[in-house]
Amino acid sequence: MAHEFSRGHVLVIPAILLIGRRLQAKVGRRIQQMPKRSHGVGAEEMRFDATPRRTSSCCPAIGKTARDWQHGGTWPPVSRMESALNPNILVVDDSATVRNVLKTYLTNLKAGCVEAEDATRALQLLHAHPVNLIIADINMPGMDGISFVRELRNHAPLHLRDMPVVLITAEKGSDLRQRGVEAGANAFLQKPVSHDDLCKVISSLLPGIFPGV
Repeated sequence: MAHEFSRGHVLVIPAILLIGRRLQAKVGRRIQQMPKRSHGVGAEEMRFDATPRRTSSCCPAIGKTARDWQHGGTWPPVSRMESALNPNILVVDDSATVRNVLKTYLTNLKAGCVEAEDATRALQLLHAHPVNLIIADINMPGMDGISFVRELRNHAPLHLRDMPVVLITAEKGSDLRQRGVEAGANAFLQKPVSHDDLCKVISSLLPGIFPGV
């Protein structure tokens, strides 16, 4: 009995192998006969394409990576048109009274106002808020206005380094203004700042946004 069972298995196994080979050959022929493209995506189109894509000019945020923003900048980046339609001016002064006066002047100009009580806070806000111009006091505790301008020009992200800066001070010494110019300041205003003087300076630095104010 054991001998017959073993001989039966010997006869069945080759038959199974033969059927398997025939099925494999039949399936292989059908695959070869299939068209390369079907109703879906062709096999050659399903490969992963690692070629870098150019960023769309209409939406600059697309295609950006963490490396592009590790040195600062707002997210998503603000276009020049949007910045012109909603202008913001950063006011940096340790005096809340001075900030409130300048904020009132800017409100009359239909400009937004971002406030910072010191230079360190101002540098932080520049990374979070779109700003068109900066008004900074020279005499502030910690980092003064001239050091702030120098830091902005030399170490800020590239798109912030050309930001127009107006320095304000109660002092009248020419040496102080010379140091401000060397640091990269664009203009100076004497305290107490008048509405008309502020308007003239802003108009001269941002003529496309505030023409003839």
